[in-house]
Amino acid sequence: MAAAAELSEGRIIRRLALSRGVTFFGGNAAFWALSATLYQQSNSPTLVAAAALASFSVPAALSPIAGLLGDRFDRKQVMVTSELVGAVVFLALATVASPVALLGLRVLASVAAAPLVPTTSAVLPSLIADKKLDEANAALSKAGTAGCLIGTAVAGLMLATVGGSWVFVLNAVTFLVSACLILATKGDFRPARSQREHLAAGFSFLRGHPTLWPVTIAYGIIFLGVGITLPGEIVVATDFDTGSLGFAGLVFLWGVGMIFGATVGGCLSQPQKVLVLGFAAGVVGAGFVAVSVAPIFAVALLGMAIGGFGEGLWQPTQNTLIQQCTPDDVRSRVFAGSEAAMQGGIALGLLASGFTIDAGGASAAFGMAAGAAGIATMVLILLGLRQDASFHGHAGRRPVPPSPASPAGLATRT
Repeated sequence: MAAAAELSEGRIIRRLALSRGVTFFGGNAAFWALSATLYQQSNSPTLVAAAALASFSVPAALSPIAGLLGDRFDRKQVMVTSELVGAVVFLALATVASPVALLGLRVLASVAAAPLVPTTSAVLPSLIADKKLDEANAALSKAGTAGCLIGTAVAGLMLATVGGSWVFVLNAVTFLVSACLILATKGDFRPARSQREHLAAGFSFLRGHPTLWPVTIAYGIIFLGVGITLPGEIVVATDFDTGSLGFAGLVFLWGVGMIFGATVGGCLSQPQKVLVLGFAAGVVGAGFVAVSVAPIFAVALLGMAIGGFGEGLWQPTQNTLIQQCTPDDVRSRVFAGSEAAMQGGIALGLLASGFTIDAGGASAAFGMAAGAAGIATMVLILLGLRQDASFHGHAGRRPVPPSPASPAGLATRT
């Protein structure tokens, strides 16, 4: 029986990870294809920035609704519907040429995608045992990162040969493949019944939780810095006279670092996850410092790999923490709130990046990002040390951070 359960859980993890990888592969390819198409048609960096903001700000704005869908309806149906609607939108993108139409459809695609990640993260504890959550979250993170890396390369190849419209068609196909993988995944995808039907239940839960709230704030601060650095990567490559190849190297090594970080995160069974998150934030900051002060391009490449390792370690660790601290009936909305902190942080960082780079160059952008990571590190280390001191002051088992929804202070899972 135990062997059969292990086999079933392994199959679930593989299918959902492959689904995530396929979706992120097509989505990242389409993102770069859209950016290139908009710039070729308009020669306007503003339109390219608008497309990027649509990718990050729309899901953040819609997070309460996206989370509610995952807490009210069968989560498999929500995930499959998100993929199918995305496929239809990207098929439509392949048929239009107007920059206005392309941007409008990009917004619709962001609307369709908003429920997918929080719903997938919310359903995992219902499909696999608690002891395998670290492994599952790491598998999804690694698959998503690998998909993004491959998607970037495929987008460049297709843009140079068949054009951006075919990248959008390819993305539609990847959504269909992902939907089939989700449909083939067996398990109970139904959320627990909830009396908390209001849209802001996830934010309310986060705000009232003594662990998840500071972690969420730190998450937003980290990605504020990431948003500032995104336009700075091409400036770094230009400053070192390495061109598009150097830019690709920076992006690639960040992704490779993420995969290694997620691998380490999946192997950790550390109960004090807040300290792991503090360490991850510090690693991200160290990577940004290396890029900011790099005397040669090789140091910048190393800094990107280090920063990526920190982000890769952070993501599965935070996901497992949320899953273990959050009751099922509100979990999608809590994940959506966490995603909103990340997406909103990136959007604000992008808005600040132009002024920062104009005033001080890429070095200033990465320096500011390092400072943001340093603030997040201090918040998390202080929180983790306080929790650790509380644990050592009590006999017995390490307490689970109290949940406002649970009088006994224990995270619930159905």
